[in-house]
This record gives sequence, structure tokens and C-alpha cells, in this order.
Amino acid sequence: MTEFNWAHPVFFYFLPLALLPWLFLNTTKTVVWQGFIPRDSLSLILSWLSKLSASVAIIFLLLALANPYIPEQVVERTRQGAEFVILLDRSRSMDDQFARPPWNTLRRDTVISRSKREVSRDYLAEFVKRRPDDRFGYVFLAPNQLKY
Repeated sequence: MTEFNWAHPVFFYFLPLALLPWLFLNTTKTVVWQGFIPRDSLSLILSWLSKLSASVAIIFLLLALANPYIPEQVVERTRQGAEFVILLDRSRSMDDQFARPPWNTLRRDTVISRSKREVSRDYLAEFVKRRPDDRFGYVFLAPNQLKY
């Protein structure tokens, strides 16, 4: 079972403030003769409930200010296989060069030009090889299916 820790336990010293709603009795009116006032049990119950709810609210506010937390724990979860859906683009732009040098630089002959399709195929094949227990789903998207 995990235990709570408190970031600011000094707020527990203020818990006696929860008694404040019970100490104020000046809400009664002075009447010359008490016999004129009928006994109202519903008002008495509502008065007790309002004082109790105010005390509980003060206690909960002080507990929140004390900032309870559970210390960090390491939980290892292992699962077998995951499910992936891969969206593949079949537009003509995938035949363009993947990383061409900027237009304002000199051309170098050592640059290997590969298309976006080749680069994405290599990365995808490497990703699939590293995850043998996973299931993959492929969705091919034609250029006329694109909606912007």
C-alpha cells in the first residue's frame, strides 16, 4: 500500500480553525419573551448541517494546502505487441529528391540523391524489423483523396 507524504505539513496546525463555525452564536435575535418563538426543528437541523459543511470545507481546504502526494514509484509494465496504422502517401511528390541542397549553394557531386519514397521505405523497413511482435496496418492515400 502506498503512503501519502505532505509537502507543507505546517498547515495541520491550522486545523483548529474548523471549529470557527461552531463558535459564532450571534445569529440569534433578541426577543422580549421566548414564548413567542415557535420551536423549529428543521431550522435547527439546517443550522447544524451548515456548520458541519463549513467545518468539513475548512478541513479539506487545509488538507489541500498541505499538498498531499505519493512519492515516485517505478512500475514496469511489459506487453506483447502493439498495433500500428501507417498512412502512406502515393502522390507524385514522393518521387522528388529527399534532401536537396539549398539553391544558393554550390553543387557538390558527392551528394547522394534519393527520393522521398526510398528514404521512407528504408526507415519504415527498419522500424518494422525492430518490432517483430507488433501488428502493422497500412493505408494508402491517393492524391485525389487529400482534402485540405
